[in-house]
Amino acid sequence: MELDRALKSYKLDALLLAIGTLIRSMFERGSAVGQAILEERVATFVRRGPVTMTAWHLSDLAYLAIQNTHDFAQHVARPPDVVELMNLFHERDGKLGSQWLDALAPEDKTLAFAVGFSQKEFWYQELQRIRAEFNRQVEMLEVLAPRASDNLRIDAVCQQATGFDLRTFRKLLFAMYAIGGKKTDVTNLTSDGSAERIEPSFTTANVRKAMEYYTADYQQLRKNALGENAFFAWPIVRTASGRVVVVNEYFLARKISDGPYWILRDHYMTREDRSKQEAFVRQFGELFDLYFEELLSFYFPRQAFNRVVEQGNSRKADWVLRHGGRVYVIELKSSLLPLAARKNYPDPALIRAYLPKLAEGVIQLDQTAQAIGDGPTPLKILVHYEPLFISDGVLRPLAVDQCASRLSSTERIFFSDLEDIENLFQLMHDAPTVAEVVIREKMDMESRPDAAAIGREFRQVLQRHAEIKVNRFVHERINHYSTYVFPNHPA
Repeated sequence: MELDRALKSYKLDALLLAIGTLIRSMFERGSAVGQAILEERVATFVRRGPVTMTAWHLSDLAYLAIQNTHDFAQHVARPPDVVELMNLFHERDGKLGSQWLDALAPEDKTLAFAVGFSQKEFWYQELQRIRAEFNRQVEMLEVLAPRASDNLRIDAVCQQATGFDLRTFRKLLFAMYAIGGKKTDVTNLTSDGSAERIEPSFTTANVRKAMEYYTADYQQLRKNALGENAFFAWPIVRTASGRVVVVNEYFLARKISDGPYWILRDHYMTREDRSKQEAFVRQFGELFDLYFEELLSFYFPRQAFNRVVEQGNSRKADWVLRHGGRVYVIELKSSLLPLAARKNYPDPALIRAYLPKLAEGVIQLDQTAQAIGDGPTPLKILVHYEPLFISDGVLRPLAVDQCASRLSSTERIFFSDLEDIENLFQLMHDAPTVAEVVIREKMDMESRPDAAAIGREFRQVLQRHAEIKVNRFVHERINHYSTYVFPNHPA
């Protein structure tokens, strides 16, 4: 392809530096989408046109560059060269996208495109989620973990993987991010000692060691199984010429919040011993449950909610909430969509393989709702820990269809990510009348088969009726972010 040929003419280390610098500038501006002007000379005329530049496509361009060129090519890329390469990338991407769509079965087109597109791109445009996820992760892995029934040896696992206990490593992630946020080339790290006086662990050697955990060389990146998502695991690249470059600032920032979680997950989920995998899934689910109990307690009196007790082999949901004349049955799901499904053109089979986990939750909601007995018809809400940006509009109908023959009713079933339910609970507490409008609109949309899949997420309905500026539970009740490195910092 023309893009592959063009990439081969550029020095890879310089090109990655140019791309990483552009991505970092987008991060600093808080805008993952922009436009640049491409100038092309045609005979004696200069033709100018806009080229869309996005952080995620620039990241994909960097990955393609690693596959196609090397540090000892002829040309050093300048910003206009990156714009020209991005224009070629869009031409290539359009052709590949058309071929991909043409090869899909009709029933897979919406599922694969909508899920892959949203999971790959949307989070880049909602950076406030990083801080919120940091607070949740600290609450679960550091505050609530001692209360869990299983011991995952969190500090020991982190020490084994990184050389640091969990809290020290997470602090070093702050330092790593602070450095990466200021420059793209982090080959040479220096310190005047001021950082160490604030936090003793912030030595140059320790920060470099933390960075090393998220650094990969060309060989690792060319052989990895994650493809274009490789920078999710390794946002920093060590070039053949010896430079160390932050290619994707967005992924680097995410490590502050979810880095330790993935260390734990990789430690247990890559074990051949299935019991170790099951132990991790079970304990993280228990931590999610303890977190959710804190959330409920923050907004509702203790007598308004109860944990569902399973009896025998029955599979029940997790919580029942009674508030405002309504009954809510709530099932928590902490399982994650595979990384390989988080791209623009995923294999729909990967997404369909994830649906049974959601369908299981729907069955649990139904069985619990049946057992409640007389009273208002319950609203059944499946709350997934991971942000699935179009779960209620696209994934919910498919999950319900998959288990419809086992349900007493397919009505009043909703999917929500954790942040949306946190905001809904806050609205139910602060403005119950407005919250009721939100619930009624959701019920109305769910009852109409012709309702559009887009625009029906709890997040979108909440935005139409309320302006929630601060998620109080996450940013006030468990505000670890403001005091984690500097304990005396005012919240």
